Amino acid sequence: SKQLWDLDADAGELLSRWCRAAFGEGGPHMQRFYLHWASKWDYLAEQRGPDEPAPLCDMGLWRRSSAQFARLSTDEFSISAGHLTEARKKVKPGKQSERLAMVEAHFDYGRSLFNSHNAAQKIFSRETEQDDLKSLLTSLQKNSKRSQELRRTIESKKEWSLGAGQQKDLHLYRTTEHKT
Repeated sequence: SKQLWDLDADAGELLSRWCRAAFGEGGPHMQRFYLHWASKWDYLAEQRGPDEPAPLCDMGLWRRSSAQFARLSTDEFSISAGHLTEARKKVKPGKQSERLAMVEAHFDYGRSLFNSHNAAQKIFSRETEQDDLKSLLTSLQKNSKRSQELRRTIESKKEWSLGAGQQKDLHLYRTTEHKT
C-alpha cells in the first residue's frame, strides 16, 4: 500500500524493511520466502494487451485451486519450507514468533491442499499402478485430515485475518477438500 502513495518507492526495499520489522533476524529468510512465491505469479502482471487488465486481476484464477496448483511442484514447497525453517531459528519469542506461526499455518494449509490435489490427480490417472493406489489413498487421507486441522486453526485465529475477508472466504478452498 505504501507504493500506492509513493510510486517511486522501491518494492524490494519496502519488502525488506517490512520483513525485518515483522520477523527481526528472520526477516531475510522471510523476504526470500515471499519473493519465491511472488516469482511464481510475476508472469501474470506482464501478460496483457495495452487496454486489458493484467491476468493477475482475474479472480477466477484465485478461486480455482487446480489452476494454481498446475503451476507448482513439490520443490516449491520444499524451498519455501527451508526459508521458514531458517526464519524460525532466528525469530524472537513473542510477536515475531506469532507472526511466523501465522505464515507457517497458512503455508502448511496450502501445502496440504496441494498434496491432496496431487494424490487425487494420480489416483484417477491411467498411469497409476494398482499397487500405488493404497499409498496414494493413505496420502490423500493424511493430507485431507491435516488441511482440515489447519483450517480450524486458521478460523480460530480471527486476528490473523482482520481486514482481509479471509474468514468468510476460507470456505472457497474447501472445494479441494470436497473433491478429494
